[in-house]
Amino acid sequence: MKFINKKLVLISIISVLLIIGVYIFSHPIIAKLATGTARIIGSQTKADIYINGKKDAKAKLFVSASNFEENQKHDFLILYLRDTDKFSDFPVVVIDKEKASVNRPNASKKDYDIVLGQLIQSESGAHTIFSIQEKIKGSEQNPDIVMTRKQIKFVITAENQTQQIIINFPQ
Repeated sequence: MKFINKKLVLISIISVLLIIGVYIFSHPIIAKLATGTARIIGSQTKADIYINGKKDAKAKLFVSASNFEENQKHDFLILYLRDTDKFSDFPVVVIDKEKASVNRPNASKKDYDIVLGQLIQSESGAHTIFSIQEKIKGSEQNPDIVMTRKQIKFVITAENQTQQIIINFPQ
């Protein structure tokens, strides 16, 4: 009887470790979080996001109020587009509300990912951000950004097509 119980405990432990391993493999940013080279931005903020005039429930918006080290304040919106259909080459957009600029960060799954509803950002993803208007590192695009208290509108070229993005904030 004791041998069977020990075997069940061992099988249970191995099963749990396998499940954790598979989850970490599918979300590599978790390893960065565990080593301190990633941080949790937080939960999705309320906003309606429209892409080319159609509401897209897969697009998600997050607020970042400080730099990675949390020693400087800023007012960034992080638009997570990885789960949408038209943005495989532009999966994350960072909007700097103070400068009214649209930016492109390092955005692999090792740099930005949603885990259990929380956006996690790596140190590399936080520090490597380029305005899409830049000639050298950006994509030399004019986003024509328009910002009001209730709405942000801009355009980006993704998948070789111009995509208009509108973010409406609840009243």
